Amino acid sequence: MHAEDQADRRLLDEIGEMLRVADPVPDHVRLAARSAVAWRRMNEGIAELLHDSASDAAEAAMAVRGTQHIRALSFQSSDGVLLELEITGQPVGHIVIGQIVPESEAIVTVRVGETERTAAADALGRFRIDDVPSGPMSVHCQLPDGRTIVTSWTSL
Repeated sequence: MHAEDQADRRLLDEIGEMLRVADPVPDHVRLAARSAVAWRRMNEGIAELLHDSASDAAEAAMAVRGTQHIRALSFQSSDGVLLELEITGQPVGHIVIGQIVPESEAIVTVRVGETERTAAADALGRFRIDDVPSGPMSVHCQLPDGRTIVTSWTSL
């Protein structure tokens, strides 16, 4: 490396460090970037959102009136696995109740930021996960045949 190149490299390193200190990348942006890469593995079936009751006008009106809000989400993977979720807001955290269709046992993990909550789905595909915080959420289902179903991200 030439002396000029070394001087340029040092200057760029100093500028980079100054920017990292003065205007760091927010943690939620780092997390979103890592998560976007991590969940796109070859053996994972991405389950896209089919329905979100929060987008229904009647559901939105009930939320405004302050009645207990239960949100229903439906996801489907490209190979036909359906994941039905019911999310109930609680003072301390959310309760996520779900079912995998076709019914199957599974290890189900709800990810919200750095927080993970895991439960086992029974032989009918049913599961319940308590104390789920608010924020961007994705659900990962590890099926007995080795497939992993991962939902697209949605906000709680």
